[in-house]
Amino acid sequence: MENPNTTKPLHERTHHKPVGPVIGSAIVIIILLIGGLYIWAQQLNKQEQRRQESQKSEVEQERELERLKAESANDLRAIQAEIDALGTEVVPTIK
Repeated sequence: MENPNTTKPLHERTHHKPVGPVIGSAIVIIILLIGGLYIWAQQLNKQEQRRQESQKSEVEQERELERLKAESANDLRAIQAEIDALGTEVVPTIK
């Protein structure tokens, strides 16, 4: 029978816990963090792109509005010039 007071050799006394699962878990967590950051960056890029497109659209709308205002003013002047050129010759008289 073994004497309980005897000491065991050092290599038998230490309890080695496996390190593999801890390292594997750390790697999985790091990969998930990198994936999350990647998706977040993609969302930020999409938002920035939409904002820039919106600004471009607003500028284009303002340009179109100015062009239409200029055309409208030119059309009104042209119509008025035609009316002035016709004079009273075309106006029918009511009997």
